[in-house]
Amino acid sequence: MSVKKRCPSCGLLKTEEGYHRNRSKKDGLSSYCILCKRKKRQQYYRDNREKFQAYLREYRKRNKKRIRETIRNYYRENRPALLAYYKGYRQGKRAYIRKYRQHRYNNPSSEKRLIQKSGRRRYYVFPGGRSVHVVIAEKILGRRFKKNECVHHIDGDGLNNHHDNLLICSRGYHCHLHSILRRKKKQHEVIQKIHPPKKILSRTIICQQV
Repeated sequence: MSVKKRCPSCGLLKTEEGYHRNRSKKDGLSSYCILCKRKKRQQYYRDNREKFQAYLREYRKRNKKRIRETIRNYYRENRPALLAYYKGYRQGKRAYIRKYRQHRYNNPSSEKRLIQKSGRRRYYVFPGGRSVHVVIAEKILGRRFKKNECVHHIDGDGLNNHHDNLLICSRGYHCHLHSILRRKKKQHEVIQKIHPPKKILSRTIICQQV
């Protein structure tokens, strides 16, 4: 016969399944039910959130190598199961992933942007990340870049992603352009002398290698 106990917090009468085990109590059950204890823990975390976050940051800083090694060991030991799980997740969420990517592709300005060491600003989408200047240029073109296409910043500032500052060209021409600009100072004037734009589409300069 199952024992019923009344929770002093919510006042409900619940069976043993509604309580955690506690050997220090006479009946072997905790004083409060599982749901009430969960609410108390959540409320305590909300009231002391900064304290918990500071402790976790300090703990990760002190045990950085050990945490990294633990994650690596777990991945090595469970690699087949993890790969199977990731594959099943992607297959089950295929429609959601496609819709999420399309939304981020059409709304690049709504993403959080980060400044990398190279000086270029990026925004991240699921599951990877793409450069802001590439997304802006693709949106103006109305299509994705081909494998041999890339974007060059005319003034040399990787953070200036205005459409007047983006030069779309082939990768070979991009390398050729940088090899010349290393010896020059006024980049915009040099670009016009080296290769004047063949056509202009929505104020973005489209150039092709001669």
